[in-house]
Amino acid sequence: MLKCRKMSPNRLLEERRNKFKNMMWEKIKRIIEKEGGVCVIIENGQPVYSVRRIDDIKDETEKVNRDIESLRADESQETKIAEPAGGVPEEIKIEDLPF
Repeated sequence: MLKCRKMSPNRLLEERRNKFKNMMWEKIKRIIEKEGGVCVIIENGQPVYSVRRIDDIKDETEKVNRDIESLRADESQETKIAEPAGGVPEEIKIEDLPF
């Protein structure tokens, strides 16, 4: 004999919504795994969420950090001013300037 459990219409609707949400998330995950990149979720014609793999975010963050360090190193080399071989005189006279 088959037994059916009684369920309120609200509970049944809630279970169906949850099942649908789970199916959608699984589909989004499969798309990201297959295609890579970002999945943008649009509601009412507007982008409201973006979904990405954490590993992708970590890789991009590491690359940005390396680029920043490289730029800082380049800037520090550009800002160094070479001092004259004899040192910097304490007082500079107009006669000392090259014209």
